[in-house]
Amino acid sequence: MSIKLNRGIAALTLTAGLVGFASTASADVGPVLGFEAHQLAEAGISAVNNEPITDQFAALFGVEFSIVDPFTMQRVNALPLLTQVGPNFDGTFPNQDDGFLSQINDSFDEARPGFEDELGGWFLRTKSPIDANPGSLLMTMTDGPANYVTGQIWDIDGDLSEDAGIAIGTEQWRVVALDADMNEIDAIISPVGDSPDPDVNPYESAPWTWVFDRAESDIFAVRIDFIGTRVAGAGLGFDNFSTVPTPGVATLLGLGALTLTKRRRRTA
Repeated sequence: MSIKLNRGIAALTLTAGLVGFASTASADVGPVLGFEAHQLAEAGISAVNNEPITDQFAALFGVEFSIVDPFTMQRVNALPLLTQVGPNFDGTFPNQDDGFLSQINDSFDEARPGFEDELGGWFLRTKSPIDANPGSLLMTMTDGPANYVTGQIWDIDGDLSEDAGIAIGTEQWRVVALDADMNEIDAIISPVGDSPDPDVNPYESAPWTWVFDRAESDIFAVRIDFIGTRVAGAGLGFDNFSTVPTPGVATLLGLGALTLTKRRRRTA
């Protein structure tokens, strides 16, 4: 089952507790990968803007990142980039150092007021914000399949005018859960940016949280595809990844404890 959430982690926590069997899985969600400074240090990653990210988080968070062609699933000649919050633009076009333009703050890579803690100090992106989309972000589970996977896409823009200096067109994303053979087993469609007005569009410089919560652990990878109308300037900001790996570990442990209790009662 896929769950669509419109806002951030607070909404995710609330909704997860209200959705049937999702509550059990959600209680056992692993640590959230927010690409923060202490997590970079633990993974042995230098806090350097634009550092390519592949398998550095596999040991600690059970995920490997790459960029692929969504049709062939072949890796393209690009890698996701670690990006520091705040403007890194040196004034030279094309801007290769930032992930998204905040129309609210009139600056690059800054959350709208109230979402600063959620974005934190670092996030992952696929490219420069003014380039054509190079491919889809692929997250591969390295600790085995999962039944619960969640993450955030930041800054889903609406259709902007030519006066804004950015390509016309909307941003929209399709998040796809894949099985062991890389076949699609579930999908979530993001909202389209509601308006070019940043005061109306709730996703401007803010997160959209997606969740896959399935009855069995059959998610081996998740792919994020761009499906908007924009032909350039569609930047993907990704943050706050978490998962429940391996088939029902917590559930199996619970059943084991229950069986042991029953045996003890019978012996008594």
